[in-house]
Amino acid sequence: MTTSGVIAVPVDGGSIQVTIHSGALMPAISLLCVHGWTLDQHSFDLQRVLAQKEMVVATFDRRGFGASPLEPDFARELDDLSKVTRALPGRVIVYGVSQGARLALRAAALGSIAPAGLILQGGHLDGYVCEELPEETIPFDHYRACFASGEVEAFQNHWGAHPLIAAGFGEAESRNLQGYFSHYRGLDLLTPNALPTPMDLQHRVRELGIPIMTVVGSLETRARRAHAAEIERLTGAHRLIVEGGGHLCHLSHPDRVNAGVLDWCAGVSARAGDGVE
Repeated sequence: MTTSGVIAVPVDGGSIQVTIHSGALMPAISLLCVHGWTLDQHSFDLQRVLAQKEMVVATFDRRGFGASPLEPDFARELDDLSKVTRALPGRVIVYGVSQGARLALRAAALGSIAPAGLILQGGHLDGYVCEELPEETIPFDHYRACFASGEVEAFQNHWGAHPLIAAGFGEAESRNLQGYFSHYRGLDLLTPNALPTPMDLQHRVRELGIPIMTVVGSLETRARRAHAAEIERLTGAHRLIVEGGGHLCHLSHPDRVNAGVLDWCAGVSARAGDGVE
């Protein structure tokens, strides 16, 4: 039987409410799910079923997203992630999606966290440069103008059709996608210096020495596929391919993603001697 609870983790400027889904009293592994840009912790609702036997699933709203009252600041999230991981039981595997994957990889590379493993879906490798098709880029300036002028619906309609959101979903499913980012307030766009600053972490990523798995939908954008391939080249990461899935394949194809995540986490745990099945 799975139970849910919330713990408050003190961080700079307040606290982070971490929701923990557990199927065991003494879990060997905590799977910490870190959501992407414009999303919140509810984007991992379909991963709650992974909370079984000896693994818990933990989710939270990042600064400026969802119900978080904290001011957005990507740089401060490195320390947030450090404090949250230390508050969780067992060995912590961090599962980051999109900007959440970028945050997780940056935190690990800079030594802010020391996870037992990383699962990176649609992530961005800081310092790696590849060609991005015009339709794949995120028009931050346009979206900033939408929020500054109160045209939130215009943002939602445009973002909902972007390949980073829509790929992998059927027409009916696409109509429901806005629910996952309907609470996004654009605070990070309107707050000075809140967005990630560029840096080159390729050499640090190469030296991580921890198990890593990339999750790549077959309909993922070309640029994000290239980032995943470079992460794999540098670290020897395993790739989980999700046929028919896009950037948000954990939402469009949860059964395939969940099975792959559970198998990989079990392998990591077994190699560490925890015996998770």
